[in-house]
Amino acid sequence: THNGVESSKIAFVSESDGKHTFSPVGKLKFSPTTCTSAFLWPFFQHPPLPNLPPFPQLPPFPTISLPPFHGPFKFPPKKPCPPFFKKPHPPFIPIVKPLPPPVPIVEPLPPPVPIPKKPCPPLVPVVKPLPP
Repeated sequence: THNGVESSKIAFVSESDGKHTFSPVGKLKFSPTTCTSAFLWPFFQHPPLPNLPPFPQLPPFPTISLPPFHGPFKFPPKKPCPPFFKKPHPPFIPIVKPLPPPVPIVEPLPPPVPIPKKPCPPLVPVVKPLPP
């Protein structure tokens, strides 16, 4: 158990310049049963691969002899093509649209004539009789 659970606990040790320092309470011990390499490297637990016979040697690749190449060949002269006749387009026919109707000119209405208002007579005050 390696000193039990108490030795693997982390405790506060000191504080300096705003930095906290923590460390384990006891000394930590490692053994092959707890070592991570035994868990992470299972490759070495398998038997080694068998030794195979060496790869057989192949016969040499045959060489192919080609006839000598005598440079670029000249092409025969190009025969001129007869002129190509292009049919002309028909003449453009103008499209005449009728003229729009004339815009009607609206004259402004004359200013309205003020209608004189008859003066009203002054209002007569209504007097209520006082109770006795």
